[in-house]
Amino acid sequence: MTDKKKIAIIGLGLTGSFAARAAHDMGCEVDIYTVESSVSYPPGAVWMHWIPDDVTRMVPATQIYIQGKGTAKEYIKRQWGELAPGVTSSFPVSPVWEQGYNPELVMKYLVPAACEEIRLPYPLSDADIRDLSIKYDFVFQTFPTRESKLEQPALLPFVAAARFGDEDPSKNWVVYNGTPQGYIVREAVLFGNHFLEFPKNVSLDEIKSAIDLAGWQTVELRDLDPRTTAMQSEPKSRIKLVGRLAMWDRKFLSHDAYDYVQKVLRS
Repeated sequence: MTDKKKIAIIGLGLTGSFAARAAHDMGCEVDIYTVESSVSYPPGAVWMHWIPDDVTRMVPATQIYIQGKGTAKEYIKRQWGELAPGVTSSFPVSPVWEQGYNPELVMKYLVPAACEEIRLPYPLSDADIRDLSIKYDFVFQTFPTRESKLEQPALLPFVAAARFGDEDPSKNWVVYNGTPQGYIVREAVLFGNHFLEFPKNVSLDEIKSAIDLAGWQTVELRDLDPRTTAMQSEPKSRIKLVGRLAMWDRKFLSHDAYDYVQKVLRS
């Protein structure tokens, strides 16, 4: 009988949680390193597309109506501005019902209790993570390395707004704005919450000058520049990058970490 693999997960967001669950389900001993005192959820149209079968017994699926107004070309132009050429998007050409799961509920059940959570007083540097990797068979890092930040275009700032708990939780919808009107590029009502998302590189002050956001909670976030180049970890390295930001991959979803981690562990 072989010893259990020792796995470290760096970061306890949605990607880190799926990574931890995947390693645990493969029979590994899992340590999770995080500097966060609690998990925060992005104030945007976020839902889980897939969760492990046993978690579905605790978190029911929600039917979400998704539609686009206008055209995909106009949506991309409004979202990205001058960066639009060559950019693709998830703009729905036709309305569709999609099954999804509430990420806040999913997080309550996704990480097994057997995983040890280690709270850190400060974020780990690339050197810290290299030193840490000596103790583990694999380390899965869910945020970008400093070196990759120097090689890639800077993340683009954008504003999102949210009102929590003031919508009917039985009504769930997402609308992509592909028309020339208004500042909102995507609006959603999900799991009882109402979300607005605004174009990249448009400041909160400019948005407030055009839209009354009284009663909304706003936050300034950053997203991948469409000109980024997706990257993979070095094949022989114990440190594996996983997640949209860590891998600079706009198409990588949080739940993709589950299959990715298991693929690495089987290799």
